Amino acid sequence: MILDKYYGESFVRKYEPYRALPYGPSREEWAVIGSPEDKSFKGFGGGMPHLLIAKKDARVTRIALSK
Repeated sequence: MILDKYYGESFVRKYEPYRALPYGPSREEWAVIGSPEDKSFKGFGGGMPHLLIAKKDARVTRIALSK
């Protein structure tokens, strides 16, 4: 996965499974977001790896850690 390159494989694997959700005001991107380490947590946030992918051409537009 591309996130391995930025954050290291062991860090990225802690947040599996990843999920893809439509993102943006016109839903033109996918947000691929890691799950929290505490699997009982149902919300967002907490420094999980994520990236944004343009639906039009599959270009990665952002790689970051959520807040």
